[in-house]
Amino acid sequence: QNQSGAAAGLGVNVANSKDTIKIFNGGQNQSGAAAGLGVNVANSKDTIKIFNGGMWVHNTGRGTSGLTNKLSRDPLTAKGIFRYDVPALSAFSITASGLVYGTLQLYGSAGGGGLMSKKYIRTGTSPLTVRGDFYIQEQAYDSSAMTSGSIFSIGGDWSVYGKMEFSPNSNQSIRLNGTTLQTITGNLSTFIPKTVEFNNSAGFLFNQSFYIDSVRMTSGNINSSMGAWLCVGYDATNPGTLIRTGGIVTGQLERWFFDGVVSDSLEYPVGTSDTLKLAKVRYTTPPTVQGRIGIRYFHGNDGTDLTVPLNDGGFSVTRRSNAYWNLSSTLLVGGAISLSIDGNGQTGITSGSDLRVIWSNDEGMTFSLPGTHVSGFGSTAKRDNIVFPFSRFYQAGNSVINPLPVELSSFMAATIKNEVILDWSTSREINNSGFDLQRADISQTENDNSPEYVSVAFIPSKGNSETEQRYKFNDRNLNSGRYLYRLKQVDFNGNFRYYNLNSEIEISIPNVYALNQNYPNPFNPNTTISFELSYDSYVNLDVFDLTGRKVSSIINGNIKAGYNQINFDGSNLASGVYYYRLIATSSNSKFEKILKMLLVK
Repeated sequence: QNQSGAAAGLGVNVANSKDTIKIFNGGQNQSGAAAGLGVNVANSKDTIKIFNGGMWVHNTGRGTSGLTNKLSRDPLTAKGIFRYDVPALSAFSITASGLVYGTLQLYGSAGGGGLMSKKYIRTGTSPLTVRGDFYIQEQAYDSSAMTSGSIFSIGGDWSVYGKMEFSPNSNQSIRLNGTTLQTITGNLSTFIPKTVEFNNSAGFLFNQSFYIDSVRMTSGNINSSMGAWLCVGYDATNPGTLIRTGGIVTGQLERWFFDGVVSDSLEYPVGTSDTLKLAKVRYTTPPTVQGRIGIRYFHGNDGTDLTVPLNDGGFSVTRRSNAYWNLSSTLLVGGAISLSIDGNGQTGITSGSDLRVIWSNDEGMTFSLPGTHVSGFGSTAKRDNIVFPFSRFYQAGNSVINPLPVELSSFMAATIKNEVILDWSTSREINNSGFDLQRADISQTENDNSPEYVSVAFIPSKGNSETEQRYKFNDRNLNSGRYLYRLKQVDFNGNFRYYNLNSEIEISIPNVYALNQNYPNPFNPNTTISFELSYDSYVNLDVFDLTGRKVSSIINGNIKAGYNQINFDGSNLASGVYYYRLIATSSNSKFEKILKMLLVK
């Protein structure tokens, strides 16, 4: 730990052309602690390296002393902490153009002061980069006067416990572009960014409602917790825009609608972590009071028959999705909307034009058909003139036209040596052709993010049923290794859906050596001989006649530990009794066994 500038005058002078100040993990420097200049970093090639875990605390009463433009961009300094602390002064200006910090912290604890009483004014016209976390302490107040070209990039977490604002002449955009999950926490209601770009494939999480004027979704899912939501636009002056090229909002998304005007169709890119379930809302009859509509998607597999079918202009609606889109409103009064919801990935949709939107206001107990049906397309259902556009909306159809066919109730597996026994059951089947059982060998892969599946067998459906149906398949003669399984359920219209076994299957290396009876036996002219090796071994597998003469050498070489089988062809032999012998030799053991087999022509 070092404290420089503790009294009037110069504490540390760094004046040579390649001098470096290094602060390592657990180290700390304090500069400008009293009157005078804490640190002078004079020449263009001098650097300050705050390594990850290190910290530099700078009392802003002494000025920046040219410190910040000396911060190293070494990868090992990506999260080294640079902390400003405003003393008795009420405001401090930071020239932030082109600067790169590791972790940046704005504090206001020096010299006391109330909440959000110490103000930092950031100015500049070129980008500001924080490679680690950006943190604003309770007594600090961050005010940006940076222009639109000065993008503020944050690579870590963004925590605002004080205040953050953007001056009227600042159009600075914030870019969240980390490589691990980025959390946004604190008093998010104290500031409203003009533009935020979400560009991180690892995703984002915030725990308080977050209001933004303009949102760009480039990459990564946006999630919220504790009942929070993401709001794009917040009043008549700032109605908000949303541009999406990637990512999904897995929490609640809210958007602003004007009063007195027919709105454009606004998109809600909501869904699950891996599937977009896009919703669109348009006011066809203007509301009398402006406000927000929020939408959140709640996932559910397959579908359920309606207890009471609905009649939609002569079309019988008999079955609904278990998934739904929940709509809520804030401030809005009056008007009517057009709503479209995309069931992307929903099984059983065969006719988009017949797909319906139905509504429930009692948590899915009863249903109705608000407004008028509009023909959809693909997996998208549409409905116009919905007067009370809140609570749950489901996709629905006719159980023959859009059957949403199969409800899988279980899928399990067990192993016996190198055999996998797979069992699954359905509670309901309509229009189901059958199941394509698929297997992926992940023994040689470092991860199973993109397994390559191959078909093992097709198991036909037992037919339309409203009761439980059970299926079983034995996958035999597998090599030692790690496997994944899935079912591809296919209906007679060619629609399909995957069901994954929820755990991987491991076929272990045998504990002991073994030579098994050939199958079939008797045989003509082919049979399979299987054996088990508990260690990598040099293997001799030979066939002898009754006189002890060797008539065939099947294997003569190195074989890996595990389960093995090989075909023996006796086409060139006469009918009779033969013996096959296995000799397996490893570095620490030797195994030998002889068995008899019968060739009958």
